[in-house]
Amino acid sequence: MKIIKEEKTILITSRIIKRKKIDHTLDQIIKDNIQKEYKVIVIGDGPDLKRLKFKYKAFKNIIFKGLIKNTKISHYYQISEFFVNLSSSEGMSNALIEAMVNGCKPIISDIPENRDTASSEAIFYNEGDSFKELISHASKLSPQKISDFASQRYTQKIQNSFLIKELYSID
Repeated sequence: MKIIKEEKTILITSRIIKRKKIDHTLDQIIKDNIQKEYKVIVIGDGPDLKRLKFKYKAFKNIIFKGLIKNTKISHYYQISEFFVNLSSSEGMSNALIEAMVNGCKPIISDIPENRDTASSEAIFYNEGDSFKELISHASKLSPQKISDFASQRYTQKIQNSFLIKELYSID
């Protein structure tokens, strides 16, 4: 499958709560004027959604989609060039995995769970990093390589074949 991305699109998918740091993420994007060149799509629902929509209403390239059906969210993963998640904590992020399987270039918080999930196929954010530089570094990532990595590591077909191989290797 050939991956075709809409250039200069940033996708943020998350529960809209303080721990996910959507506010901080958007502030970083605005601080470096990235929203002037890039379309930023925020998908998710939560207690902070209304406040954030009001706070960022003047920024026409920051689009809040709210909660959308799982069947429609894949479209946004497929077209978005970048996936951003600067959450202060995660488990194994399903959103990150789905973004990677679809070839989004991840810019994610530098926490152990994200390092384990994305390995070398992401750019890691630390407090104080220039978002403009992170975008520049992430631009060099290969969507196909990211997709292949995530598909091999996380899709059910691969996992089932791995489990079957392991099951039959037991003496």
